[in-house]
Amino acid sequence: MTKPSIYHNQGYTCAEALIKSYNEEFETEIPVALGSGMGTGITVGSLCGAVNAAVLVAGYIKGRKDSSNQNEARKYKKEIMKKEEKNIIQKFALI
Repeated sequence: MTKPSIYHNQGYTCAEALIKSYNEEFETEIPVALGSGMGTGITVGSLCGAVNAAVLVAGYIKGRKDSSNQNEARKYKKEIMKKEEKNIIQKFALI
């Protein structure tokens, strides 16, 4: 798998880079274009595109087909974010 940082250095946004790397590693076809609008912290600078893309991928993996199904993506996303929260806060000096 090509690391997202390499794709980012090639001009992809953080979100595009994460999606592209995920597709490569897991042989999926999530459209990279879904991450295109997430660059520069979604313009306001406070919502990391890579975090957004991770949530998008969680929806792809665990998402439901209609509202009659339980939303497993929310639970899955919470588990990921809880596990990574400390790393994200430290990396971006949010505290």
